[in-house]
Amino acid sequence: MTGEKDAKPIRFALGAMTYEIDLVNDGAVLTDLLAPFIAVARRPLVGRKSKSAHVEFEAFKSTAATPEAREHNRVVREWAKEQGIHVAERGAIAQDVYDSYNAVH
Repeated sequence: MTGEKDAKPIRFALGAMTYEIDLVNDGAVLTDLLAPFIAVARRPLVGRKSKSAHVEFEAFKSTAATPEAREHNRVVREWAKEQGIHVAERGAIAQDVYDSYNAVH
C-alpha cells in the first residue's frame, strides 16, 4: 500500500463494488482484519437472484464487459502504443499504464 516493490494486486469486493489494492505478503494483514467477517459470510449465488437483496450477483464480473469500458480500454491501448508502451491486444491493462494515461488526460 506504500509502494513496496514486492506488493501484489489483491482484489476484493464490498457491496456492488470490486476494488484492487497492491499489498505485500499476499494481503495477509487485510485477510487477518477481514477474517471475523469472512468466517460468518456466505458467497453470493452466481447468476441467481438473492432473496435478501433482490439483485443479481456475478462474482468479480469484469468491468470491461460494458461497451463504455471496452471503448475506454481501446483508447488507453491506442494511446499507450503511440507512446511506445507495450500493451497486449487483449486482456488486462497494467495499472501503471492507466496511471500514465490518466496523468495526461
